[in-house]
Amino acid sequence: MNEVVTIVVNNLLEIVFAVLGASFTALVIPWLRDTGLPWLKEKRLYSIVKKFVEAAEKQAEAGTIDKATKKRFVVELLESNGITVTPEINAFIEAAVKELDLAEKNAIGEIGKIFSDAEQTPQN
Repeated sequence: MNEVVTIVVNNLLEIVFAVLGASFTALVIPWLRDTGLPWLKEKRLYSIVKKFVEAAEKQAEAGTIDKATKKRFVVELLESNGITVTPEINAFIEAAVKELDLAEKNAIGEIGKIFSDAEQTPQN
């Protein structure tokens, strides 16, 4: 009797795992191919664009490049790395610049708040 139960349970487990494997193959892998991988590629591409924008800002601060040519510098870096600048990439550049500007404004605001708080604190 125990042998029959063991065989039945083993067969049921094999069927469950076969169904789970087929479901994974039929549902998850196409989703990953159609949605997940393009999202990851876009995220990586934006990260690259953001780093190049930050590099252009640093070069302009150091005086290595003219402030007016920062975008051209970023475009040249992208193209030298095999990335064609499309309207989507151009939007990424503009978004990275905006993100960098907002981060700078927030940092300046926080520093200003620290100094204004220090001036208001009575000193003994």
